[in-house]
Amino acid sequence: MQYQNLVQHYNEQPYESYAFPASKPSHIATIASLIGLEPIPCQNSRVLEIGCASGGNIIPIASHNPEAEFIAFDIAQSQIDLANQKVEDLGLSNIKFLCLDLNNLPDNLGKFDYIIAHGVHSWIPKELQSVLMKQIKNLLSPQGLAYLSYNTFPGWHYQQVIRNAMLFAGQEKISAIEKQEAGESMIKLLKSIDNNTPNYGGLMKSTLNLIDDSELDRESYYIGHEYLDNFNNPVYFHEFIQSASEFGLSYAADAQIHSMFHPLSQQALEDLQKITGNERLKYEQALDFIKNRSFRQSIICHSENYINVSGAIQIDEISNLQFCAKFTYLNVDAQGHKNYEYTDITGNKRVLIASIPLSDIFCEYINHKYPRFVPYSELEQYICAKNNLKFIDEDTNQKLLYSLLLLIQNNFAEYNIYPPKLVQISNKPKIDEYIRSMVIKYQAVSIVTPCHYNMRTGPLDRAVISLLDGTKTIGEIYDILEPNCDGFNLTLMAEETNSKQALRNRLQYCLNRYELHGLLVD
Repeated sequence: MQYQNLVQHYNEQPYESYAFPASKPSHIATIASLIGLEPIPCQNSRVLEIGCASGGNIIPIASHNPEAEFIAFDIAQSQIDLANQKVEDLGLSNIKFLCLDLNNLPDNLGKFDYIIAHGVHSWIPKELQSVLMKQIKNLLSPQGLAYLSYNTFPGWHYQQVIRNAMLFAGQEKISAIEKQEAGESMIKLLKSIDNNTPNYGGLMKSTLNLIDDSELDRESYYIGHEYLDNFNNPVYFHEFIQSASEFGLSYAADAQIHSMFHPLSQQALEDLQKITGNERLKYEQALDFIKNRSFRQSIICHSENYINVSGAIQIDEISNLQFCAKFTYLNVDAQGHKNYEYTDITGNKRVLIASIPLSDIFCEYINHKYPRFVPYSELEQYICAKNNLKFIDEDTNQKLLYSLLLLIQNNFAEYNIYPPKLVQISNKPKIDEYIRSMVIKYQAVSIVTPCHYNMRTGPLDRAVISLLDGTKTIGEIYDILEPNCDGFNLTLMAEETNSKQALRNRLQYCLNRYELHGLLVD
């Protein structure tokens, strides 16, 4: 009965399907390589997604890896029908979607080198969490890696109060939409109250702020499933590890590897090590308590593959990576360190203090080459040229590796062993055919970049992308768009006197954006 309720809920209120960057096999392989595992090359691997919805995460991966094989399944037939229609429309032959019950998977699925289970573990009955682990164990190839995301305690203890308040408000409603409307009304009420209750008031406010106001009043699939699903079963990190170990699986690393680290004073670090016995997994669980963590993305593997792996970043493995980052020089601080503003691919900004030897040099070089990914060997060559060296000595090599290690630990760069190819704007620009097809056939308001990020598109984007087939010059594209110039509702910027001038500038902006995110192809 519980399972049927789950199926009914997902058919009644489908989960919108987007890309999840940390679940991409090339990213999983990169993280696994950093800790000393030997993942299967992604190009010709077999990939399975459990709980795929309508394929928004796995279809873009399949489109960019034509030699790999993909299978995905979900419990909602409506979602699978939509996914299969997309595959047929897009002409993809390397991916198959199935409507399956996790309890009763067919014997002929085979083994998979990468298994993705995003948004599954916490959103199923507790007894099915063990079934999920058992199925992953059975389906994972000997060197395979699995990605699982899940809600965690202690953070979800506080969010559970919000969930319970929403469920209470909608308890007498019948449909999922009615329950959500009632739950959202409760959220808006709680947000509007100036709660001065000592301690609790501040905690309630910070927890409510996790729900963006823009998610309210639009039947948000996120609110519907994150807070109002029949099932939401968070676990502590150590409980997740224990559950995996019962089926011969081991936690390898966090898919967001920088989250495995946290700035602590030397005294706090020593005190924590006394509590955890300097054991990595206990240390990570302690960090969850320190950070009040509420969500995790874990990579697991067969336990026998993990016997000789420490789980820590292997500094020599950094030399196999390629790096991409945008840095803007700010100033020199009182200690003589150069400060840079780092802008990540989503536009968020943070300050990097180049306090480690060589860090200022590679920051400037990586920024100079942005948005291209820079191989480690190229950084070595640049440092040699900068310092008039014939070859890089061991001491300089270690300084460079250590500087890049801190970059990874603090999340100050994109890095990958399989970076996307970035093509510069040509006279006759051409866009990735999968992306162009999604825009032409589905008028997609969100597209997935080769780096597996979701990019919002407006009317002008969709018009431009549909024309980028490699046969038209930029001038010809402008001439096609110009008669509908006023229809794009462009806001005039400084020094722009009319919509035609604004269109010419926005067209160039669009092309620059597509180049930056790897959407252009040869």
